[in-house]
Amino acid sequence: MELRGFGLVRRIYNFLRWKGFLFRNRLPIDLKRSTWSMDIQDFESIFKIIKKRRPQLILELGAGTSTVLIASKLSKFSQSSSMISFEGESKWAEVVQEMLDKYNLRRWASLYHVPYQKYSDHIWFESQRIKEILGSKKIDILIVDAPPGGLCPHSRKPAIPFFLDYLNKYSIVLLHDAKRPDERRIIQEWSKYFQEYQIVDTPCGLAIFRFPKHN
Repeated sequence: MELRGFGLVRRIYNFLRWKGFLFRNRLPIDLKRSTWSMDIQDFESIFKIIKKRRPQLILELGAGTSTVLIASKLSKFSQSSSMISFEGESKWAEVVQEMLDKYNLRRWASLYHVPYQKYSDHIWFESQRIKEILGSKKIDILIVDAPPGGLCPHSRKPAIPFFLDYLNKYSIVLLHDAKRPDERRIIQEWSKYFQEYQIVDTPCGLAIFRFPKHN
């Protein structure tokens, strides 16, 4: 009985914490946090970077609550900023698109279903489809929160160097779930492409890479 009571208190605490976060940031107060969503600390770190960097283009791998929150944040201060989100699961892409439509965020967020594809030694997004969508665009902030870790070993590793040529010299790359063993190995691999990186101690960990070396 005592454990049940503790669980209830924790749920209430998390609910109030989430609502407080939405209210402080002037975000849709009725927005629910999905099961696999980032933690509030992750979002706060991302928002600080967005506020400082004032990006023209954010690219996100893995759509969800984050897509709605980031698009909503962009809508508060810029008519020229936008984001593109690639999602590998078609049904989930439809759910997120409905949320974007509900909050009138199509102006700031373009969501694409880009299916996962089997390559010789890994599974990742259909790269040709991404190239067709991006064209010659440059990315100011790249958020890597997909593919899911269970898809294949080191499932997020191909994001860099694939997107390296799409980054400018001030681009920032964010890797979620930085505390997982696979992501720790990815961080070591990606570090050679950037002048600096740091790991923010959020519940799941958020790695931040800055200054791509090829620039």
